[in-house]
Amino acid sequence: KTPLGTLLVPEMTWEHQAGKWNADGFDIRGFQEPLNPDIQTVLNQLILRDKRLADLGSKSHEVQVPHEEAKVKPVTSGSAVIASTGYANEIKKQHGQVFGVDMEVYGIHRAAALHGGVLCFAAKTVVDHADEAKGDGLQLAGAILSARFVAKAIPDVLVACLLYTS
Repeated sequence: KTPLGTLLVPEMTWEHQAGKWNADGFDIRGFQEPLNPDIQTVLNQLILRDKRLADLGSKSHEVQVPHEEAKVKPVTSGSAVIASTGYANEIKKQHGQVFGVDMEVYGIHRAAALHGGVLCFAAKTVVDHADEAKGDGLQLAGAILSARFVAKAIPDVLVACLLYTS
């Protein structure tokens, strides 16, 4: 349900493939990793200053992705590429407000949590809807937009982390 071109910062993520298949279907075993609340506040403030990410443009390599307002919302992860409306709908049933599906964020957040609470965040641009119309047309532009956001956010996150830990 998230429009193409929306930059998502996962406020919480989980592994959508962890669970048990039984006669009634799939019973998820919810292993979730939240975004650190201090980092979430910093990223929300950054987004509020420029919801449509207009300041991430560049004359040297313009991003050709339909910009929607950036959002800090729940995202789920799994190890397989999804190109099936049916499977995407199964994932939607796991959490009523899932805004994105990816392959990496849960693993990154979980690894950080297991190693003494290393602070981290992710940003991903929606480049397809995990359905049969899946394509690579927005992959490069989405990656550039996400990378520009992360590069812009890192200084703010580092300053905030220093202030909160002092």
